[in-house]
Amino acid sequence: MPLTFSMSHHFPAPPESVFRTMNDPEQFEHWMNNFVRCEVQTPEGEFGVGTKIAETRKFAGKEATEVFEITHYDPPRAISMHVDSRGSTTYDFDFRYEPEGDGTR
Repeated sequence: MPLTFSMSHHFPAPPESVFRTMNDPEQFEHWMNNFVRCEVQTPEGEFGVGTKIAETRKFAGKEATEVFEITHYDPPRAISMHVDSRGSTTYDFDFRYEPEGDGTR
């Protein structure tokens, strides 16, 4: 049975800025906890659907890498990713960036 949860955060910046920062691998180290490195694999050099990002973080003193594949890409409104965690667990993430007041939710 799948587990689903939702969370929300308000950023005091427009959706274009938030989307760009949250989805630019060059920016991950500035906001992602325990970030070590990432490797981006893009089909035909285009960042978008089909792009895979091998993201490495440190947990309990050890490095762990998971590969995220972008399954939906609609800047600056949405991005979805699928993760197959070495065949044992899968995750699907859907991020939506909506204007709210003078910022983004």
